Amino acid sequence: MAGNLSTDGGNAAILDVMSLLPAPSLFILFFVVCRCCFWFPHWIRAATASRHLSNHQDPGPGHRVFWCVMVAVMPLMMIFIDAPLNTIKTAAIVTAVPLLVVLIIMNYGMIGWMRKNYGHASRDAIRNGHTS
Repeated sequence: MAGNLSTDGGNAAILDVMSLLPAPSLFILFFVVCRCCFWFPHWIRAATASRHLSNHQDPGPGHRVFWCVMVAVMPLMMIFIDAPLNTIKTAAIVTAVPLLVVLIIMNYGMIGWMRKNYGHASRDAIRNGHTS
């Protein structure tokens, strides 16, 4: 299997490992379903990047597709060019830095919102839902 990883790449090695498990078809199906679950955060990104959404309103389908494609482009490029592991690590770090900046800004906004809405209330009042 280790030789297969170096010659055929990671996808073939994953399939080889799963073929050794009992009921390999089920494990491969489970793996594919789990991988698809990691595509769903595009909905959250689209909702975060959309302006003026009211409660329980979804972002537009074009916006969701845009974020889904943006999330998929980098890993697909790495697979198609058969990039070595160090290149994939570097790409992950480079693409994560701008996201880190956005997350810091979002956390700052969330803390400000919490101070504004809950700064005057005690811990017990917040727990019991009496924050007005």
